[in-house]
Amino acid sequence: MDKIEYETDDEYRECLCALFGKVDDTYDGAAAATLMDSIYESTKDNVLFQEIYDLAAAKFFSTDRSLGLSILFSYDYFALFCKCLVMTTFDATFDSYIELRQLL
Repeated sequence: MDKIEYETDDEYRECLCALFGKVDDTYDGAAAATLMDSIYESTKDNVLFQEIYDLAAAKFFSTDRSLGLSILFSYDYFALFCKCLVMTTFDATFDSYIELRQLL
């Protein structure tokens, strides 16, 4: 997937399906869980990701970082979060990171 951009619910769902995969035009929950587990494993030790996972989890009065990850895949945060994921040199000055923190 080249860019994650959406303006409607349908476009958002298309982005999610493109990222997580589809089986016969339906959402593949198993593929989504595998991908989210992989993302969490590769980011869980990064202090900046820990911070946004904590902020997102706090939206649900939780400290569970894996819940925070799930929340970051919601409509309001998904595009910014994906921009953070694909950065090879990710730091606190990255515009999408700053914007995501402010939104959370």
